[in-house]
Amino acid sequence: MQTQGQTVSDTASGSLHIAGAWDVYPPRSARNTLRKAAKQVLFFLYLYCGWIQLRDLVLCMLGRSRVVIVYYHRVGWADVLSKPAGAFRDDMQYLAGRYECLTLKDMVERIHSRKPIRRSIAVVTFDDGYRDNFSNAFPELLRAGVPATFFVSTGFIGTQRTFPHDVRALSRGTAARADWDKMSWDDLRKMQGAGMEIGSHTVDHTNMGKSDEATMLAQATESLATLQRELGKQDRSFCYPWGGPEDTGDRSANIVRQAGYYAAVTTEPGTVSGNDNLMKLRRIDVGNGHFTRLATRAAIEGCGCGWLARLLHW
Repeated sequence: MQTQGQTVSDTASGSLHIAGAWDVYPPRSARNTLRKAAKQVLFFLYLYCGWIQLRDLVLCMLGRSRVVIVYYHRVGWADVLSKPAGAFRDDMQYLAGRYECLTLKDMVERIHSRKPIRRSIAVVTFDDGYRDNFSNAFPELLRAGVPATFFVSTGFIGTQRTFPHDVRALSRGTAARADWDKMSWDDLRKMQGAGMEIGSHTVDHTNMGKSDEATMLAQATESLATLQRELGKQDRSFCYPWGGPEDTGDRSANIVRQAGYYAAVTTEPGTVSGNDNLMKLRRIDVGNGHFTRLATRAAIEGCGCGWLARLLHW
């Protein structure tokens, strides 16, 4: 049987094969393009349909404006853990214009004061301790007037060690480059002296959820001791490597609290409220270098959580 622009025939399996039917079922590349375009339309509608403006106005009147923690890993290139410098600069300008930007310590003090929050708050965080945080991100943060909190794996600072996730990315060919240098203690001292906060990401980037209690306690306490020795004594926060639900259980949270940290962050998406467990604060991932500007801003504004996130994933 033939129709205009189509040829239909029986295959060996008895199913039908349609040739020339792009309008019926587009090829994979075309479907991916259409899906990406549809997502951009949804992001645009979400940002500019008026919902965000109305939501923020109501929350401001109630004194309960949004509090978000966003996180990055690297700045300078584009892969799933690296944001190009220009895109990062745009992110900081957006946050500085719409949010009151604080360190994690200042944010925790603000929400625990129980005073009304009339302007949305954003906390910028970085994981791991790559040197581009100092060479590329730090100048942009200063230029935008945005403080940030850097979580570093102390056993990697000033070394040529490679993180396990970078080893896997290199083996799979998904990393943008191979020479991810680490910050030095002098870099961290300069950033802390400029108002940035330095927290712990364990000593060896250890998965707390998959370790025994002795290992978890050693990773948390030794990292904190090193930070206090190298950077001076002050309140420190903690970031769970990987940070998913299986990595941040009650056992891990109790040990982090026992080690002496005032708060800890995960990679679970969501905003922060005054009733949250300080040892399991949620964050929003905006550090994927493949995110468009619309995707990043929509994520910051909340579409990375809940029903819309599930729709976009589908």
